[in-house]
Amino acid sequence: MTIWTSTLVIPDYYSQNELYVKNKQTSQISNSLGFESLEYYTYNDRDKSDDELAHDISVVVSEVKTGDIVFLQYPMLQANMRYDIEFIRQLKEKNTKLVGIVWDIPAWEFDLTINAAQDDVQKELQHFDILIVENKLMKDRIKKLSRFKKKLFTLGLTDYLLDNKTSYIEKSNNIYQVGGASDELISLNNIDKIESIQQFLLIKKYSGFGFVVNNDLNNSIQLSIFLSIGLPVVIPSTSHQSNIIKEYKLGIVYSSLKDLQEQIDGIDNLGYENLKLNLSKVSQLASSGFFTKRAMIAAVDNIYRI
Repeated sequence: MTIWTSTLVIPDYYSQNELYVKNKQTSQISNSLGFESLEYYTYNDRDKSDDELAHDISVVVSEVKTGDIVFLQYPMLQANMRYDIEFIRQLKEKNTKLVGIVWDIPAWEFDLTINAAQDDVQKELQHFDILIVENKLMKDRIKKLSRFKKKLFTLGLTDYLLDNKTSYIEKSNNIYQVGGASDELISLNNIDKIESIQQFLLIKKYSGFGFVVNNDLNNSIQLSIFLSIGLPVVIPSTSHQSNIIKEYKLGIVYSSLKDLQEQIDGIDNLGYENLKLNLSKVSQLASSGFFTKRAMIAAVDNIYRI
């Protein structure tokens, strides 16, 4: 029996997209567990017949055998759902055990009344034997909208692998805003805007805090990076991840920009060092892929019991 993880092979210029980053990182983590990569490429199916699409996917999954376990990262980041649907169909036809790692379901962020019987995404989720999701919010949404009755595991925190990166972090009122456009902090004058994740990771000495965007259903990749580095964060109280930050004292949870500035100003050197100490424990876990490994191992163990 072989354990596979679907892996989208993409050019480097795609690497800024959050879902592409998570896909690549998860593949690397699964490889460290001894799992094989089930590689596929971006696919233009505009002029492809159903038979042509089926043939092309059959080549990709040709080495997968009956009884294998496949971790399928979902969505598969193709132009439309045709590819995902056919890919899943062929894997189930081979009688594989299929574990979905659900990174995002964009349509659900805007419509809570989607009819499960009519929505392709929700119908596809039923083909999985187990699902792994990032957080309880997504878990509850899947249970409610798709009525998924099988096993669901949550990551809690999303990992971000770092290759032996050692960073010096010092106290300041600086706030890093990495990638993406957000006007939330526009009135503050202590913002350090960094265009990309790659540029941020090249910094040798960090100071202050990392700003976490309020994602709807998925976990913020910025938070994963800040935690892996060991940098205290600032996060809005409306974020579903703010409870973790508050519970483990990993940064500042704020309700308004006025509160945020006052909270930052109120942290002395000892308080900042305590935040760094709390983060050091989480950093070791997130930067080594602990949360992903834990969920994948639990899924495999559960399959063996089925």
